[in-house]
Amino acid sequence: MTTAMHINWELPPADIGGLHFNRQEVAATFELGDDGLYHSRDVLFLSPRNTKKDTSRDILTEYLNSCEVIASLQNALQSDGEIVFALPQENEGVKRYNGVPCWYWLSGLSARYTGYFHVIDMKGNYNHGVANVVCGCAPMFALSAHN
Repeated sequence: MTTAMHINWELPPADIGGLHFNRQEVAATFELGDDGLYHSRDVLFLSPRNTKKDTSRDILTEYLNSCEVIASLQNALQSDGEIVFALPQENEGVKRYNGVPCWYWLSGLSARYTGYFHVIDMKGNYNHGVANVVCGCAPMFALSAHN
């Protein structure tokens, strides 16, 4: 990863699928990866990751891709380009929340164990966690050309 982008970002509050997301202000650093996505250097906020059993939708990812979160990042970047969020697919090593090593969610969901999501632990090892446990969120995003 080479190009770094430092932003002050205000994440909006939201209530989605029974989960509440607090308003948060973060100083975020994203690095442009070889995959063309901007990866968060650190854990930006803590959240449970959950699904509704009737639709199996991922509520954390739904929050990240909500109109309010997209608009807040566009505002922070001073861009009107299209933004699509995801969580890392693979281990990106130890990440920190306020300077302290922290677990963080990965995007892969095990089809065999739908109540669990993949995580990276505080030592950088691959593991899994119960979906409704609070864990770190270190999102990555794709940004289209500026309009």
